[in-house]
Amino acid sequence: MTTIRAAAPIRPRTERALVPIPEISASALLGVWVFVAMGVLTPSVLAGTTSSHGDRWWFGALLIIVIAAGRFAWLVAAGERRLFEMTFWIYTYVFMGLAPMAQIREHTWAATVNRTDWTLVGPTVALVLAGLFAYLAGVAVASVRGRRAPEATVVRGTPRRAAADAITEDLSYGRVVLLACVAIAFNAVYLQRVGFNQFGMTRIQAYETALAVWGEGPIGILIRSSVGMIILVAVVALIRMRKILRAADAAVNRGRIRVVTVLLIPALVLLVDTLNPISNARYLSGTAILAVCAATGAFATPNRFRVVAVLFVGALVVLFPMADAFRYSLDGELGSVNPLESLLSPDYDSFAQVDNAVLVVGREGVHYGHQFVGVLLWWFPRAAWPDKPMDTGILIADQRGYPFTNLSAPLWAETYLNAGFVGTVVIFLALGWWFYRRDTKLDREIRAIGLPSVLGCILPFYLLILLRGSMLQAMSYLTILCLCALAVRRRPSRDVERPPSALQRLVPPSLRSATPIGGRS
Repeated sequence: MTTIRAAAPIRPRTERALVPIPEISASALLGVWVFVAMGVLTPSVLAGTTSSHGDRWWFGALLIIVIAAGRFAWLVAAGERRLFEMTFWIYTYVFMGLAPMAQIREHTWAATVNRTDWTLVGPTVALVLAGLFAYLAGVAVASVRGRRAPEATVVRGTPRRAAADAITEDLSYGRVVLLACVAIAFNAVYLQRVGFNQFGMTRIQAYETALAVWGEGPIGILIRSSVGMIILVAVVALIRMRKILRAADAAVNRGRIRVVTVLLIPALVLLVDTLNPISNARYLSGTAILAVCAATGAFATPNRFRVVAVLFVGALVVLFPMADAFRYSLDGELGSVNPLESLLSPDYDSFAQVDNAVLVVGREGVHYGHQFVGVLLWWFPRAAWPDKPMDTGILIADQRGYPFTNLSAPLWAETYLNAGFVGTVVIFLALGWWFYRRDTKLDREIRAIGLPSVLGCILPFYLLILLRGSMLQAMSYLTILCLCALAVRRRPSRDVERPPSALQRLVPPSLRSATPIGGRS
């Protein structure tokens, strides 16, 4: 017996052709436009306003631009507060992408590195790209591992230990107040010796005055490094502590809030004076400005993060060259307002310095950690160690016979000199892994209480100094910064369970139920 099935109704051709179009979210669309602006339009304009001299290696710089712009656009679209990655890709985009593309096409190096070897541009591009691909591999490894081990299941030891891992830090009120008092007193003494009106000095005058008072040895370096970092950590910690106390129970903590506010006012005044953008390096002033912005909620929401990240890129291209107007004169000698001319200036010598590092290694071989030893032992007196490694920027300048030695030494140059090509790949792989994990923790804390930890407010922006180098110059500031940030944390107690701290009570119940979030107590 044959079964006859009813034929399916025939739909009109126009009806069959209709396919639902997936909606594109506003954040994804924003990411696309950011990539188009940074990775397509900007290099197109740069290519159209420069003259190619037959050197095709500028395509390598273009590839660096596309990679950096692509990852940065992804960060903007995702809206996750990945502050370390943001800084890394912004530096890469401007200093390792835009600037070398302009310099290679114009066949012009910055005046301070004007004898850079053009035959090594290809190996330099390859070295930079190898570092970027290794960094992305580290990010991929960290992200895959994070998906396999969700937050809620990653616990070590007691729930209190898991809580300590979930939020980067909880502050001790007494330690914050003590550090603030020490910072205010220390800055007052320092300014009394070198002059309270730091706005009335050029960078050179301020440096020479401090040098005359405190000397060139480790003590002088320590004092000059400490004065800015201590007051910066104190201000960020006071802002964070005030927010915690007000949100936890403003009525109960009224007295503590008043003390914190009273200390915050002079600390802010001293910070503005000590790390002002006139008598200080642009990187230090920029770190202080961005750190205070982070502490006051500049990254509290994804949209704020997106706005600040995009403005950060523009500032490095447009404002960064002009911010050095008061290095030699208080009359304000502005640099070029033409972005193309700025990209050819000594401010953007990073790629050329990597090229010089490749040349030095080709002549002398890999130093196998010799420079890193000097970085770790920056505090050791050179008088007691005559063969102590010198600053990498100065080392390269001496090897190349440059009269101007205050040059950058980007992370690629540092790693290649110390560890060779393979070592550079391994170090950037580790950096990608570590930055991803740190950013994940920072984003979790910002979602929980609206702002990063003390180190989380400062270190991602100080990273710009570490990336540009040299590391020996940056280590004294970094050491003081980390020690001060650790000093204001509450000591962990593994044996005694205490009531929830003010920071713990700030965490929304939804996050608290998903993951045991709390602070060190």
